[in-house]
Amino acid sequence: MAAMTTGTRTLQPLPAATARLLSSTQVITSVFSVVKELVENSLDAHATSVDVKLEGFGFEKIVVSDNGDGISRVDTEYMAQRHYTSKLTHQADLDSLETYGFRGEALGSLCAVADVTVTTKTAADDFSMTYTLNKQGVVTNSKPAHQGQGTTITATNLFKNVPVRRQYYNAPKRRKEELKRVEDIMMAFGVITPDVRLSLIHNKCTVWHKNKAPDHRAALVNVLGTSTMSLLHSVEHRSIEPQVEVLAFLPKPGSVPAVSRATADRSFVFFNERPVQMKGVEKLVRKYYHGNTPDGGSSRHPIMFLSIRVPPAEIDPNVEPNKTRVLLHNNDSILSVIEEMLQSVYGSPENSKCAATSNEESRKTSHTCNSAIDTSKEQNTLAEEQSSTFLAPTERGHEDALTDAFKNMPLLEHCEALDPEKISGRERVENGNDGHITADYEIPDSELL
Repeated sequence: MAAMTTGTRTLQPLPAATARLLSSTQVITSVFSVVKELVENSLDAHATSVDVKLEGFGFEKIVVSDNGDGISRVDTEYMAQRHYTSKLTHQADLDSLETYGFRGEALGSLCAVADVTVTTKTAADDFSMTYTLNKQGVVTNSKPAHQGQGTTITATNLFKNVPVRRQYYNAPKRRKEELKRVEDIMMAFGVITPDVRLSLIHNKCTVWHKNKAPDHRAALVNVLGTSTMSLLHSVEHRSIEPQVEVLAFLPKPGSVPAVSRATADRSFVFFNERPVQMKGVEKLVRKYYHGNTPDGGSSRHPIMFLSIRVPPAEIDPNVEPNKTRVLLHNNDSILSVIEEMLQSVYGSPENSKCAATSNEESRKTSHTCNSAIDTSKEQNTLAEEQSSTFLAPTERGHEDALTDAFKNMPLLEHCEALDPEKISGRERVENGNDGHITADYEIPDSELL
């Protein structure tokens, strides 16, 4: 018989409200996470049109509207209850998962940190209904509304009961960075789902939008512009064992630095259409890409689109709440398949580096010989000018040409709230052929708020 214990018990259960808030703030970490979760819900509901509207960088108001399936009346009581989902019934379903969401946490977590209303209508409903939810995700009020089929979720006063996080995002620089992250994830969804119309509006100003496109190439043109797309090479690669399918748009061999950026915001990587951060894949592409350019040691990130499809049982998206990182069952084998594809495009990185070095040495030798032939100072000067004209690295010339073209294009009118002179180091210009394209320029850190 066990001995009786004495003393005061120190382990106590957390109050339900506290436990809910602690777990919810791990799922809803920022405006970016709210938008990502809600857009994924829209895509899972077979929406072909999704609009995201923000006020005050999303901290005052977030509205995500779609024309998807809607939520049936019998399900609305449970739509914001934690771990209620239509996408899984038991653990084995993870091996055949084809949806973005699966845990049933997003809407319930959002209710814990913001004021939430849901307006929804299915094809079977005669009219839409608006539901008001409390912090526990319980419907406290409902009323008829005037909306077509689909769902609109409105969240106001984000992090009103999490003062430290609210204060953290009060800094103007952080708020602008958050808006840039939202724009980037919208672009990622835009290129991987070409048949979906997407828009992002901030303070009644359109930040970005994409109409339906026939394929990935057309969707990428909307994001990158025709000039950049002309420098990308389309590749399709398949492997039977392991079972891997790859669709890629990669910089053409020997392409100029205009198809690279200082950050990885235009390096789109997807596993089973899920936008992810895979450093191993990105590092592999950079290795082969930079092996084909004179700046082989560059730290710049190539502009690329890489969509990798594997059997659902081979991937684990349940690594962290925001699902931007995944684990692969046969990671090394899948990376080998990707490397085979890169070799078919760029060849061996070692050989490419040698070729690039040889070309540079050839240019230097030609320049030296031309200078040696001339004897007078005027002839030397003329030869140097001719040599710099014909022998300068083509990538620099192309980059300068693009820069000059951008400078001569009229700038679009910006929203005052975006402060275009400082946000994200970007200027948006109008392209008469295909809408908006983006030009980069450097801004000293001291000028950023």
